[in-house]
Amino acid sequence: MTPVRVVAVVLAAGRSRRMGRPKPLLPWGGATAIGAILRTLAEAGLREYRVVLGPDFFPVAATGGVPLARVVVNPEPDSGGPIGSLRLALDALQGTPPDGVLVWPADHPGVSALLLRRLLDRFARGRPPVVRPSVAGRGGHPTIFAAAVFPEIRRAPAEEGARAVVRAHRGDEALVETDEVAAVRDLDTPEDYAAATLRE
Repeated sequence: MTPVRVVAVVLAAGRSRRMGRPKPLLPWGGATAIGAILRTLAEAGLREYRVVLGPDFFPVAATGGVPLARVVVNPEPDSGGPIGSLRLALDALQGTPPDGVLVWPADHPGVSALLLRRLLDRFARGRPPVVRPSVAGRGGHPTIFAAAVFPEIRRAPAEEGARAVVRAHRGDEALVETDEVAAVRDLDTPEDYAAATLRE
């Protein structure tokens, strides 16, 4: 199998208004949500990553253990949404573009290293344009986007974001079936977080 290079992009620039406190710094698994994600990336052997943070990035990076060299700053996270953050990460990778990016929203910290390895293995087999987990027929996160669809990510409308790219590839995406509910569980509100921590 031909080796492939995948870089993880952790999206953590949102304002967390509904949660009422920064979602990347929520306690999770003996760490913060962002710390747990970085730990899982390392466990899965995915050591290249960028973390996109908002304009007040330093406290999140410092508390979450994110090396500043891996931080991409989105100065206006409200205007472009998550797709704007993803585009900034792609810009940061232009010097040595990877074969794909694994896009991981910071509000899905419970995904396992085993599932990450399964996603990466599936991508390595043929490099489909989109690889994502599926729980009982529902697509989830994190999602791998092949370099072939980077131009589509750059053109995607802000209101739809990466969903537009996923929808355009319904016929040729690769779904990895899993029972890991964390792949489809958003932590948007305090109630979401309380329910999720009870299940962990």
